[in-house]
Amino acid sequence: MNISTPGSTEIWIPSAAVRSQHTGSTVFDVVDDHPGSEFSGFYRGFTTSFKLRAGKDSWFHFPITTPSMIAGAPVALERLSLLWETDGAASIAWVTMHHGGRARFELSPRNTPIQGDLETIQQDPRWPPMAMRRTDWCIDPVLTIAMGIQLCIFVCAADAPGVVRFYGAGASFCPCNEA
Repeated sequence: MNISTPGSTEIWIPSAAVRSQHTGSTVFDVVDDHPGSEFSGFYRGFTTSFKLRAGKDSWFHFPITTPSMIAGAPVALERLSLLWETDGAASIAWVTMHHGGRARFELSPRNTPIQGDLETIQQDPRWPPMAMRRTDWCIDPVLTIAMGIQLCIFVCAADAPGVVRFYGAGASFCPCNEA
């Protein structure tokens, strides 16, 4: 899906970059039968997975590689994207973006589970079944970048455990003179 301005630069961050704000077995449980994953999730080549205990929640943070110039011009952020999946009682209930330590931007309403388009992927029989979704947030008006950015995802599990899987996060930047 290409919804960027001509001259844009799109950057994708692999799932191994995501970090949970919380760690430990009071918030997380063993995911995908991998002992130790209850402390900090389970990282594999194509996804990072966390299993939240019933009634628990956590923020997850993707640091976004942020260019400072494109074609000799200051940079503007025009879109953020997330590849994700939830299972069980887990839901992504709020998404924000932080621009350095200067500002937080709400990308989805609080306590409103996000939706996403189901991604068509070639399923490898060695992998667990996937139902990867993609959600894009257009930044309108575009945001002139002065510092690094971070995509922040709030996940909660209601009255039962739930799994969240992250497949990556992306951003689209354009030169300010083309925004």
